[in-house]
Amino acid sequence: AFIAGDSEEIDFEARDESTVAIRLAEPYAHFPEDLATFVWAAVDTMALASVAGSQAPYADAGAGPWRFAVADDDTLVRMMPNPNASEALPEGFGEVQWRVYDGSRAAETAFSAFLNNELVIADVTGDLRDLAQQDQAIADQIQTVPSSGSTMLIGMDFAQAPFDDVRVRQAVAASIDRSVWANEIMSGEFTEATSITPPVLMDSANYAAPDPLGFDPDLARSLIAEAGIDETNQPVITYYLSADASEAERQRTTALLDMISANSGLVIELDDAITTEQIEALRGDNGGLQFDLRWWWPLTNSPSGLVALAAADSESMSGWFNWSADLENADASSAAETFAALTSDVVLTMDATERKQMYAEAEQILVDNAVFVPLGHWVQTFAQSPVLTGTRQGAFTGYAPLVLDSDVVYQPTS
Repeated sequence: AFIAGDSEEIDFEARDESTVAIRLAEPYAHFPEDLATFVWAAVDTMALASVAGSQAPYADAGAGPWRFAVADDDTLVRMMPNPNASEALPEGFGEVQWRVYDGSRAAETAFSAFLNNELVIADVTGDLRDLAQQDQAIADQIQTVPSSGSTMLIGMDFAQAPFDDVRVRQAVAASIDRSVWANEIMSGEFTEATSITPPVLMDSANYAAPDPLGFDPDLARSLIAEAGIDETNQPVITYYLSADASEAERQRTTALLDMISANSGLVIELDDAITTEQIEALRGDNGGLQFDLRWWWPLTNSPSGLVALAAADSESMSGWFNWSADLENADASSAAETFAALTSDVVLTMDATERKQMYAEAEQILVDNAVFVPLGHWVQTFAQSPVLTGTRQGAFTGYAPLVLDSDVVYQPTS
């Protein structure tokens, strides 16, 4: 209310040097976890108005041992010690620098910088694993995060034929052998999906997610037949892959589309001749993407991320896949309305066990209606130089250490 200008009461106060009390106008079950996710980036923009460089994203933000400093350019993020933090700093360094690499070759560029001792941590994607294994010294530096925090999903536009028919969406789901996709097509870079939500939520929230629709080629073919699709009237379906994608990514994508076609009879064409900007313009023109892959990373340690993923007005759904209560298809509209009502009620529910049950019901709606089709969960793999020790990495941060505190030691070689 204070931010919106509806009240002069800011509704929080500093009770002492380490305690902030916040009053809510109404119940909001996920407030603590949302606060924990975003408090590190809290910035008083008015207070920083006269600070040089304060227009930079997150300038001077930070709730732990480190604060964001003004970057030299958009390829570098600098962090300096936070004078207001009580935690002890690590040994061996007084500044943290994060290099930013863009484009389809970003992982390759970062790993090359790691090999040249310009970085101490770098992602190791599937394309780079063989290269990393060629040098035993590098192979010994490879680490993985035990529990995955992300899911690769297929999304289909409810507003574009033939995916306005639930049978076609379900056929796509039933046509995918997730074990083959994860272990053969993706060469073990992913594990086969066990749910839409990533496995880490079982550890962090004790959340039992519903199973996805299973692999069943006979069912896939029968659903396509029921939808009135055969070889004589194949709908035009196109998946757009950016022209600057690597050859390995083209091959993996082709293998996935071939699997869907072989097991269901539904043909999806690959167009890899246009740029990312042109794909985005096409999405704007059509109001969505007919068929697309979505890599989903929940931001909090509970299944509440399902709302940001699938709510009708979310940035992940509106203008992309367009599932909403406003659809002409009565079943799809009713399912979206039920999902919206369920996820609205859950934020007012204070009992944690009941909340998890409600989210499981909401996820089941997504599974039954093939709103998203989960493919696999990424096995986060990274290389870390032996000069940096004592870090702790997890599913929500990947290769980035959870915190750089006094347990971390940096001992660079000459």
